[in-house]
Amino acid sequence: MGLAEARGIGLRNMKRLPDSGFPLPTFKLTGNILEIAFVRDSTLIPELKGFSAKDLTREDRDGLFFIQQNDLVSVKEYARHFGLTDKTAQRRIAKLFDKGLLEKEGENRWVKYRIKN
Repeated sequence: MGLAEARGIGLRNMKRLPDSGFPLPTFKLTGNILEIAFVRDSTLIPELKGFSAKDLTREDRDGLFFIQQNDLVSVKEYARHFGLTDKTAQRRIAKLFDKGLLEKEGENRWVKYRIKN
C-alpha cells in the first residue's frame, strides 16, 4: 500500500474510477494477503460476488453500478436516478436483494441498500 501511495496510484485515485465508468475495486483479506480486484466494466460486478451476470438484465447491472458508486442508496434515490416509480424501483432492488447481491442497512422508511460484501 505504501508503494502505491508513493507512486500516486493509491486509494484516493481508486475512488475516482466510477467517474471514468469503471466500478470500484473489491477488497478481500485472506490471512495476511490483501486481494484487490479491478473489473473492466459494470457488467462484471455480479461475477465479483460469485453470481452469473447472465441472469441479470441490463437495468439490473446498471442498478448495481449505481448502488456501488453511491455506497448506500434508498429506494427513492434509485427511483429518482433511473426515472422510475418508487414501486418499480422497490421491485428491482428487491430482485437484487433476493439474489444475494445487496444487503440492507436500517429499517422501515430508513432502509438503504449497498452491494453485499
